[in-house]
Amino acid sequence: VLPSGERAGRWRAGRMGGVRIELLEQGALFDRESPYGGSDEGLRFVAFSRAAAARCAELAPRVVVAHDWHAALALCALQTFWGVGAARAGGSVQVVHNNAHTGRFAPALFPATGLPAELFRTDGLEFHGDLCLLKGGLAWADPIVAAWPSYAVELETPEQGGGLEGLYRHRSDRLSG
Repeated sequence: VLPSGERAGRWRAGRMGGVRIELLEQGALFDRESPYGGSDEGLRFVAFSRAAAARCAELAPRVVVAHDWHAALALCALQTFWGVGAARAGGSVQVVHNNAHTGRFAPALFPATGLPAELFRTDGLEFHGDLCLLKGGLAWADPIVAAWPSYAVELETPEQGGGLEGLYRHRSDRLSG
């Protein structure tokens, strides 16, 4: 349960180029000038990821793709909460465009994820005492895809890994660009 109670949202469906697209409308959280920034940024993207994971669990798509930290928590939730993912009902892909932004927030935000407390650990969502949403995708995705091939190699270095290089190296068999 989110700290201020569940946030209502509405799914809007349409088609683009023959592909069905669903967009989540969460006015109270995203109806503002910029989707980024603000004191509630962590809460907004935790709520978004939870809603996306719940919708994917309901629709059971063959593959779920999360781009950057904003949606990464959905991959963790799908596999740990709903049991959907690798060797289950569908696959998941974490795309990394910019590892400089990892969705790092105070640990007080963790209960809003609705995930079991044991996931707040070093090999889970904890990162130097904080909650790191990107780790939700990096640790639970089937493949991890960097924006370009050389970036995949760079992510395994301290210069570009930003403290997550050990996780990138640990999952290097699943990392490509």
